[in-house]
Amino acid sequence: MVNGGDRIFAKGGDDIITIDGWDNLNYIDGGEGTDVLIIEGDDPVSLSLSDLNVEIVTGNAGDNIFSYEGTSSIVIESEGGSNDDILNGGEGDDTMTGGEGNDIFVYDTLNDSTVTNPDIITDFEVGKDKIDLSRVSINDFNQLTIEQNNQQTSIYSTVNDSNFLVNLEGNIGLSQDNFIFLITFGIASNNVKYTLDIDGNRIIEQQDHNLRNIYCSRFDKTEFDFLINNNPNDLIGENATRADANSIFNYFDEMDSLLDIDGNNLIEPQDHNLINLYASGLDVIEFGFLIENFSNDLIGANATRNDASSIFAYFETIVL
Repeated sequence: MVNGGDRIFAKGGDDIITIDGWDNLNYIDGGEGTDVLIIEGDDPVSLSLSDLNVEIVTGNAGDNIFSYEGTSSIVIESEGGSNDDILNGGEGDDTMTGGEGNDIFVYDTLNDSTVTNPDIITDFEVGKDKIDLSRVSINDFNQLTIEQNNQQTSIYSTVNDSNFLVNLEGNIGLSQDNFIFLITFGIASNNVKYTLDIDGNRIIEQQDHNLRNIYCSRFDKTEFDFLINNNPNDLIGENATRADANSIFNYFDEMDSLLDIDGNNLIEPQDHNLINLYASGLDVIEFGFLIENFSNDLIGANATRNDASSIFAYFETIVL
């Protein structure tokens, strides 16, 4: 076992490499053969596997983020503790195990897992884990076909003439709640699709803005930059409802009164045209939605600060 700051060249043969944590000084090249990388400890690890030249990776008890951009098959395991992991196998028929915790299995393209080279997720747990399809062109549960056969659940899609297929071990009843889809909203006469949670950690936060600015017609910049995890500075109030602007924005501090610029008790696109709203740590705050009993409101009827799915249940197609 080696600690941080090491450079490891395994060369040929089937190797087992065990390290205690990971930092930027580590360099690993597994060489030829079927190589295993074992990461011990309990510190969070964020690691691109593309350049490591290993075929099997076992994460530690921390919150792991593993991504792989190659086309070869890879086995990703993140076991031990109650870690919340983000696993991305890239192209090829990969085997992914999230272990305990709330895990996210990410797909960047429809070619990452196909009928000819399908991924296998070995321990998907309903109510905890999610499959993130927000980066591909699958926008709704209705674009998926779910089949169960011989203790295996298969997720198919032929959207855009693709042959997307992911297999889960076990017969698992799936619904829209088990997936992360792209948030869609309308721009003038056409639809432009974005996801607000850019880093895929299920929290919309400042770092998402740093990763990608979200631009759209009729807005200078749309970036929400808030946390949905009991942070006292959240923009979403504890008991927020679609019709209650005060509770939705009761953490917006002194900026509350500036959202409804024209004074008609609706926060709407025309308010943005009257003034751009600035606040510390935020570039432009402009939500562009109505907070009244309107079917396309962004705020769900039962939205709470902890429930991102209901907060964005009405973030559908908004034609401005």
